[in-house]
Amino acid sequence: MTAVCEDYYHLDLAWLQRRRILTPGRESVVTWSSCRSRTGAIKIAAAEHAILLVYRTREYGEEWQDVKQVVVFKTTAMAFAGRRRWFACPRCAKVCRVLYGSGRFFCRRCWRLPYRSQRESPWSRTTSRIAEDAGPARRLRQPDGTLSAATAVHAPPHISKVVGALPLVVATEHG
Repeated sequence: MTAVCEDYYHLDLAWLQRRRILTPGRESVVTWSSCRSRTGAIKIAAAEHAILLVYRTREYGEEWQDVKQVVVFKTTAMAFAGRRRWFACPRCAKVCRVLYGSGRFFCRRCWRLPYRSQRESPWSRTTSRIAEDAGPARRLRQPDGTLSAATAVHAPPHISKVVGALPLVVATEHG
């Protein structure tokens, strides 16, 4: 089976910015886990125009290697003033928001990675979108004053054409 983006460690610029990890002068450690077990960690040292990634990697059956990788930031002008910051892929230098890692961190294009949804059948993509659009059930007050997590979610217009305009019942819980 072909690898997809979701199979790789990734560094999302927006996620790092929200957590102030990219504040110049700051050093942080980002970890990844699966089933409550840590599967990876990376130290990020932020500067004004770049970050330094420090981590260890190895090929199956090989010895661990220490890696120091510099990732430069690029900026682009926004439509109504201001500048947007991006990663410059260390391999191709194109701007990207997410870097994917397997030995080294590069953009999705350099790794030739599709998204998992691009490997799904049209029907699977449709049902995945319905589930995502439904979101978490909202608490609703019933006429008798009790709270219910029952909610009927109407499929968005692009889905209604496929499955009809009937509401999709997400969950029912009284209490």
